[in-house]
Formats: sequence, structure tokens, C-alpha cells
Amino acid sequence: MLPFAVCNDARLTDEDFIGDPTEAALVVLAAKAGVDADSLRAGRPRAGELPFDAATKYMATFHTKVDGRTRVHVKGAVDVLLTLCTHVRTEHGVRTLDDEHRSELLAVTARLGSAGLRGLGAATALMDGRPRSPPPPCPA
Repeated sequence: MLPFAVCNDARLTDEDFIGDPTEAALVVLAAKAGVDADSLRAGRPRAGELPFDAATKYMATFHTKVDGRTRVHVKGAVDVLLTLCTHVRTEHGVRTLDDEHRSELLAVTARLGSAGLRGLGAATALMDGRPRSPPPPCPA
């Protein structure tokens, strides 16, 4: 839930939401899981952002930690994020993301898409220091 809540610009109001409907749905999802997106964001101020772009198919936010390292949170198209990730969190903990697991995740995403559902991926990384420049765009 953390990347979906923090890498997000939507705000819930008493009666509705402000922002993108997909992002608002992610904030609602986080709230249903007991995660307060506004509190998380307040405790993790942004040091930078790569807004969502149809070409890259993801959004990233950068958050400087007290120790000087940077936590990056990303949300976007599953197929794109899988090209960037080296590990995956499973019910058994964090595991190396190999080609077999990538294929399994892409197959699940394809099945959801063929059923008319939309899947989003989330990723996080810890970097030493502050990023010097934005990451390169993902392959199309």
C-alpha cells in the first residue's frame, strides 16, 4: 500500500475526492487497508517527482530520508515496472525476480486485462544520496 498511497496526488474529502479517479481509488484502497495516505505523505515529504507520462507509463516520487538516502516510490503499468525491478515481494517475503516469475506476473496481468480489469504495479527502491537526474524513460 505504501507506494500507492505516497506516490499519489489525490485527496479524499468528506464527500468526494480531488484529483485523478484512479489515484483516488488507490487512496480509498489504502484507507480500507488501514493506511492513512495523508499521514504517510506528511511524514515523507517529496524531494522530487516524475509525473505520470503516457510514454513512460509510470509516476515516481522521491523522498529524502534522515540518513541522506532517497526512497523512490513508483506506480504504473505492470509490464513496464517489471522491466525495472530486480526483486518482488511475495507471501514468502522478498525474492529475486527471475524471468519465470516475470512471465507469471505478466500472464496474471493479461488475464485481468482480458476480463476488462485494469492492473497497476507498485515498486519501491532505496538509493544512496539524492538522485542526480531522473531515470531514463522505460522502453515502449
